[in-house]
Amino acid sequence: EADEPAAAAAAAAAGTDIAALKPSEVVKVLDSYIVGQNDAKRAVAIALRNRWRRNKLPEDFKNEVIPKNILMIGPTGCGKTEIARRISLLSEAPFVKVEATKFTEVGFHGRDVDHIIRDLVEMAIKLVKKLQGERLRPQAATLAEERLLAAMIGTNAAESKQQWLESLRNGELDDREIDVDVPAGGGS
Repeated sequence: EADEPAAAAAAAAAGTDIAALKPSEVVKVLDSYIVGQNDAKRAVAIALRNRWRRNKLPEDFKNEVIPKNILMIGPTGCGKTEIARRISLLSEAPFVKVEATKFTEVGFHGRDVDHIIRDLVEMAIKLVKKLQGERLRPQAATLAEERLLAAMIGTNAAESKQQWLESLRNGELDDREIDVDVPAGGGS
């Protein structure tokens, strides 16, 4: 049981589906970053799990299960932002911190709201690009290796290709210089 926080953190870092984590495991992940605030961490973990469960329901039932929002209130420095930021990282959701005190006198109107939404959309775009980049990295590495091998040995040297590939991966060819034409659009 002493390894549970480490296991939960490792699962989260490895990109394990957040739905697979129990609320207690989410709390343990948060415990490794946030001291105290046990009730807040528990409430956020349960709300997150409930939202994931709701998303798995058939469309007919989704309208029947209304997700609950959480309003975190507390003094400066108590961990509200860090809890929200860690949950957003864990659930791969965009996160933008907005200082709400400037809105209390005039309300949320006009350009300020547009700015908040633009920031959130920009963060969502960055997050999607990052996740897509991580997902496509192995495929891109394989294509890059094939391109390098084709430039070094040609496309007809199938019998020695595996040897060259091993040499390339072991760094034995790092001192070689080759020219590779890269299309302007970044395509293959």
